Amino acid sequence: MAAGTIVLALPLQIYMSQHRRLRSTSVSRANSSATAHDGFAPILGSAPKVLILGSSPGAVSLQQQRYYAHPRNAFWPILCDYLELGLNADYSSKMHALCTAKIALWDVLARCERAGSLDANIRRASAIFNPLEQLSLEQPSLHTVLLNGMLAHQLFVKLAKTSPKLHTLQRFALPSTSPAHASQSLTQKRSVWHQALRDAGV
Repeated sequence: MAAGTIVLALPLQIYMSQHRRLRSTSVSRANSSATAHDGFAPILGSAPKVLILGSSPGAVSLQQQRYYAHPRNAFWPILCDYLELGLNADYSSKMHALCTAKIALWDVLARCERAGSLDANIRRASAIFNPLEQLSLEQPSLHTVLLNGMLAHQLFVKLAKTSPKLHTLQRFALPSTSPAHASQSLTQKRSVWHQALRDAGV
């Protein structure tokens, strides 16, 4: 991988300590077996145009410390197909391809409590937003947000109501790539995602 192509953010705790404007919100019902976890740092390249946002990493992703690590999650099949990258490419190559295409990757939530991986299990009042407004101000090339699933969309809309900058970004609510979202086939999801990526100009 060429030096300087991918810019990985600082560890999330350090990154967030530099951004004081964190917000908290209630997002779902309480679950007594939930455990707290921190999300990942953003994946950024040079002058990203599009930001893909999920809600929060699932259990498999947390174990592997990689975005969308569950083998049945449709994210990488969809993105690799669009970027003309082999699905068996290593994680670093996938990050490189995203950044080369001017696509950034993050989650709406920086921290939450949840049992398992379902968005419905995120505990009320445990969720803390990532500093998305600050990110958008630091990345003026960013013009479009793709929201992976219903919860990511709902949370982003709520946050954008209090942020003039986020409110100006074009956004697409896309079907969740999670295997739990089985109402659409991979083919259907791929069609919607690819169209959104084309519309976003990447």
